[in-house]
Amino acid sequence: MNLKKHLFSYLFIGIILIIGFSLRYFENFYDGYWADEILTLEISNPKLNYEQFFKTWKDLDGSPIFYFYFLRIFFQLFGFTAENGRVFSIIFSTLAIFFSFFFFRVKFNYKISIVGCLLIALNIFLIWQSKDTRIQSSVLFFSLIDVIYFYYYLKTKSSSTLIYLNFLNFILISYYPFTITIVISQFIYLIIIEKKLTKIIIFFTLAALLYLVLNYYYIILSLARGHGHIGILNIKFFFNFFFSSFFGSIYLGGLYLFLFFFSIVIIFKKKILKNNILLFYLILISFSYLFLIFYSIFKTEIAVPRYFIFLIPSIIFIILQLFTNDNYRIYLYLFIFLTFLNTIILFPKSSIPKPPMKNLLDNMPLTDSNIILHNDEYYKIYYENYRKFTDNYEVISNKEANLYKKIWFICLNNPRSIVGDLILPEDKKCRFELNNFKEIKKIYITDFKIVLFEKND
Repeated sequence: MNLKKHLFSYLFIGIILIIGFSLRYFENFYDGYWADEILTLEISNPKLNYEQFFKTWKDLDGSPIFYFYFLRIFFQLFGFTAENGRVFSIIFSTLAIFFSFFFFRVKFNYKISIVGCLLIALNIFLIWQSKDTRIQSSVLFFSLIDVIYFYYYLKTKSSSTLIYLNFLNFILISYYPFTITIVISQFIYLIIIEKKLTKIIIFFTLAALLYLVLNYYYIILSLARGHGHIGILNIKFFFNFFFSSFFGSIYLGGLYLFLFFFSIVIIFKKKILKNNILLFYLILISFSYLFLIFYSIFKTEIAVPRYFIFLIPSIIFIILQLFTNDNYRIYLYLFIFLTFLNTIILFPKSSIPKPPMKNLLDNMPLTDSNIILHNDEYYKIYYENYRKFTDNYEVISNKEANLYKKIWFICLNNPRSIVGDLILPEDKKCRFELNNFKEIKKIYITDFKIVLFEKND
């Protein structure tokens, strides 16, 4: 490829990164935190000493500690705010877009690889996940790095590269255990294509033993916790395999699912699987779904799309094989357009309905009061570290109320992220009285009850 084409490729990648970053950054910080994100703030709070940090993690979350440790460091460097928790996810999600180009480049030409990169940038599910202060966006990033390096090993076949690969695999599954499906899929693929298996078996066995030894405490702790997941495996899964979630809607998910299976038919028809990286991705996708099914039946139900976010690039990889045929090129442009249209339509929504903080702030004018009182201990850490509150409002305790003339009281009232579409009686915690104050305004908005209190003369 000449210099001019290289420059155009880099320009396109730069534009895609800007698009992907913008979709992840803008309209992100007015969505409140849902329950699991609150737990993330609690665990990653840099004000805790290391003993408290470890205990809080042990008590509140079943994931490995590393994500919370890295986020804690990020908070120490850049400030402990709810917004920065989201920024951490945005950084990993944007980096995943960049490295996805190299992920697709292992097989495809520059044009198809750029298309793959664009589909990752526009994927509405990945955009939604970047709006969570949770582990998923970083899992996608580390999974891409691991698979890219796996392909590098396939090219070199050197013992040193295999050592580094197994070290990466160890880090990956220590960071997020469900990525064990990636590691096992690598092993199965190498068993199929390699003639000399002794080296492969020895290195992967050593990596497995290293994981068991160095993660012994986490494994014991995880087994002791028992059932901790929420993904009920039902008949719906066997009809869409998360595609409606992975791609944002029933319609686009159905299109991706059709193209995925159509591409597999073409791949088998052309008999191009032998010594082909496509075989690895088919193994990875198939094994991950089998793992999900058997784990759900025999351990605990994990049929949650975000737990398997690392499958999305592999699914797109299989689909793009279909468009390497120039006869289908016009359909590729239509495919990109439909993905873009789906993203634009669904962009204002969220995979989990979160408290609408902009609506809340709009209904609490500073002209009435800049003092906020709440009685929700669970959300306390969020309210006190949400910069759009702390920059303009003062969050006080009940004991400090008598120091002020007017006070806004806010209460989460049947939040959708907890109760879904159920309509429940007003929660008891929202019936709040403040001594020496009278209610002068009461407002109900989505997820919230707001009361303006004024001190009695």
